[in-house]
Amino acid sequence: MRTGNEFCWAAAANGNNADLDTMMWDVYRSVSTWPAHNLF
Repeated sequence: MRTGNEFCWAAAANGNNADLDTMMWDVYRSVSTWPAHNLF
């Protein structure tokens, strides 16, 4: 998925009732400071 501010993510889960969209938005919102440099 790519957000309007160019943030991208991919996720996979083992289960039949996982709400990945909600989970990833919660993760995104919980980070107070993102690294300014490329981690890869």
